[in-house]
Amino acid sequence: MPGGLDLFSVQQEIVQYAKDNIPWHVETGGIPDAETVRMVNGTLEPYVVLRFTDSMPSSRDKSFGGPEYDGLYGYVDALCIAGGPDDTLARQLGSLVGRKLLGFRASNASKLSKNFGGGSFVIPGENSRPRFFIGIVSFRFTTNLEDVGAI
Repeated sequence: MPGGLDLFSVQQEIVQYAKDNIPWHVETGGIPDAETVRMVNGTLEPYVVLRFTDSMPSSRDKSFGGPEYDGLYGYVDALCIAGGPDDTLARQLGSLVGRKLLGFRASNASKLSKNFGGGSFVIPGENSRPRFFIGIVSFRFTTNLEDVGAI
């Protein structure tokens, strides 16, 4: 196998680590809306959605062996979802997720480091569903760090 790139396995290790270390439900996917937000017995309970990007080439890590050996990086956003009268609980959940994920290292990837972005926003409720808030915590990691086989 050329290079050490297996982005999916890196992502799955991050997901499993989050599930094992964050005391709320963790899933993957996109930003929920008022109809798809996770409800438990009619109540919105705090939870986390991990959202990944594709890998992107690193401008600093080029290999003589060709692009399959180049260093790459990826992003993961933790969407911290909570209800309440304001975004306090979503931001509190984001702070905890930030502490838990910062520095985690998956196989063949660097430690998760803080990335720019983040913030919080509200999703208004529809048809008697409560409004909820999303606090975003963003991380970056490099991958393809291990060349397997001879060049």
